Amino acid sequence: TEILPFAAACAHLARSAPRLLAPRKAQGTPLFLAGGRDHVHRRPRGVVGIIGTWNYPLILSGIQIVQAVVAGNAVIFKPSEKAPDCGKFLLEGLLEAGLPDGLVTILDADAASGEALVEADIDHLVFTGSKAIGARIAQALALRLISSSLELSGHDALFVLDDADAVQAARAAWFGSLANRGRTCMATRRCLVAPAALDSFRQTLAKLAGNSPAMVQDRPSGANERAAHARALADAAVASGARWLIGAPEGNHTPFILENVTAEMRVWREDLFVPLLAIMTCPNEASMLEADAACPFALGAAIFGSEKRAGLLASRLRAGLVTINDVLIAAGHPDTPIGGRGASGWGSTQGAEGLLEMSVPQVVRVSTGTFRPHYDMVIPNHADMGDLLESFLRMDHARYWGSRIGAAFSVPIRAFAWWRGQAK
Repeated sequence: TEILPFAAACAHLARSAPRLLAPRKAQGTPLFLAGGRDHVHRRPRGVVGIIGTWNYPLILSGIQIVQAVVAGNAVIFKPSEKAPDCGKFLLEGLLEAGLPDGLVTILDADAASGEALVEADIDHLVFTGSKAIGARIAQALALRLISSSLELSGHDALFVLDDADAVQAARAAWFGSLANRGRTCMATRRCLVAPAALDSFRQTLAKLAGNSPAMVQDRPSGANERAAHARALADAAVASGARWLIGAPEGNHTPFILENVTAEMRVWREDLFVPLLAIMTCPNEASMLEADAACPFALGAAIFGSEKRAGLLASRLRAGLVTINDVLIAAGHPDTPIGGRGASGWGSTQGAEGLLEMSVPQVVRVSTGTFRPHYDMVIPNHADMGDLLESFLRMDHARYWGSRIGAAFSVPIRAFAWWRGQAK
């Protein structure tokens, strides 16, 4: 699940990076800036710090490292303390594949190294992890005006419209909640279901859950605590009117599946890292949007329904990645960016946007000839350029072509008048 998409991402980067990072000639040069050439260059940020994650330790960190290096940066990489060997394996593999030695420095995988990296003399930092830690990192970097890309927690919604294939939607919700044992930022957590699709959706989901063994959340360290927290939120929701779809599970054995959930419940609003599905019935798409907006996280979403209606709904969502009539799978495309809004962070990794985020734009203008009328604008008592500038304005922006043509004829006349005024 990691090696194949990582290889595809590297191959795509090799093909697309020369074009994306090439200098770009500025288009639409206005007449008053004639006599020069403007190009936009992409320059490396310098030193990019990357704090890796443990749930997908190869592909997420790997793409970020490779994109940073391809953009011309040096990298300081801190692997997750829960996957230290994966970090070493990743770097060894990249070096064996031809990564120049010395461009990537790997730190110890402990928390202290991550804190030191945030305080280090870096130019940009990429962090993948929880909202709580991401907020602390953002605050520390902001004090020194250091930029960051933060791919933080998700609490993804799955919308089931009244014209959807409800059985397929239920299968997608089940898959989306259990992928990687629920330990993924883009996992499906919330289901917003139209009344017409509800019976088929819940029956299919109940059948899938009833035929599957419970999961014990015991690894890595902290998994049981996360499951206990999710169970506490689920129990609180039940106490407030929600119901277990197929009965309460034993202890912290997941998945947790609740129906009759409301947007006021914490289980709807807080990021969780265990398999949990909270089902809400929504009478129309407006109520779906209102319920979705009650959750501060906006990383991924899925919509099941006709392509036209689903596309219109997608345009009104904040989520950074929306999949129509499927779930999660689009994140594996090497040319799609991954990034969220709100409590899910900012910036992008992967795709063209992820590569460009590892660089900064620099404009280079080359002025030709010797005509520099703007130099004289700071000289006391210089001739007034108001009439000449008005001609330029009308020539470029007048509503009617006749006005533009008339202004064009007036430019040399007014330019000569201005020049004579300067000569005096």
